[in-house]
Amino acid sequence: METVFDALKAMGKATSVELAARLDISREEVLNELWELKRNGVVDKTGHTWFLAGEGESRVTEERPV
Repeated sequence: METVFDALKAMGKATSVELAARLDISREEVLNELWELKRNGVVDKTGHTWFLAGEGESRVTEERPV
């Protein structure tokens, strides 16, 4: 199952609405995950658009076994 992080990585940048549509989950679920990722320095946003932060990918890769 594709995660919010995976979808954002594939899309490059996206709004919460776009991510929710791609993942077929509610916008609220997407926003909860995005804010958690932002608190951990994995993603960032400008306006309504979310994108991966500079070091975000390596942090998540280290935390999640492949």
